[in-house]
Amino acid sequence: MLSIHRHQPLILLVDDDEAVQLLVTVALHDSGLEVLTSADGSRTVELAVQRQPDLILLDVDVSGLDGRDLLRALKRDHRTRNIPVFTMDNKEPFWGRRLLLELGADECLDKPLFFAGLARRINWHLDKLVRLPVTRPVLIVEDDADVRETLMELLEDNGIPSLAATNGQEALDILQVERVNPALILLDLMMPVMDGWEFRRRVEDDRSITHPPVVVMSARSRDDSIHPAAWLQKPLDPEKLLSTLTRVANL
Repeated sequence: MLSIHRHQPLILLVDDDEAVQLLVTVALHDSGLEVLTSADGSRTVELAVQRQPDLILLDVDVSGLDGRDLLRALKRDHRTRNIPVFTMDNKEPFWGRRLLLELGADECLDKPLFFAGLARRINWHLDKLVRLPVTRPVLIVEDDADVRETLMELLEDNGIPSLAATNGQEALDILQVERVNPALILLDLMMPVMDGWEFRRRVEDDRSITHPPVVVMSARSRDDSIHPAAWLQKPLDPEKLLSTLTRVANL
């Protein structure tokens, strides 16, 4: 998977025990990890879609939903299936742990937790994922065929998958109809059918889209009303483009 790492990786902790929430949060913060907590299992998929954490710590007995059903839901949804999940339980028998692993858990942890060891295991797992090939694509929205093809070749040569749209409407269909969740959007502004400004407005108004970072490519002066994560002046500098992708989305 591609993990879009922040300066502090984000861990979603799903546990209804306030003492565990506090202890885990303190331990992970001390190890450079940001923690988002939830005591309601029924909101976990929604939170994971919205925040795209780097890893989920899931109590099997969390209130609101059986942990196994929740794990199934996370792994069925294409927007969350690639997020690593560590389950936590204090009474799971061997056959139960095997089922959790078959359902997609990356690790099954015993309670009470060894907090220092937990932080090390999470950081080790995230470091391992960073070394894996990129699997989430960059969406290129560009009406110029030569620029489109050049960008796709450049990304492919650097191990980054991509897909392309010739205008904002095609890109919107990719996000809304095909439900693709790109790692990043490379967006031209001047396009037929639907330009970059309208596309950006439509994406921001649609809560069903996970809102990946947008890097604008334009010969125009920078326009912050479009809320870009970065702005690249055309004609594009390949080295600057790649360094921007690395900075914005850790590609």
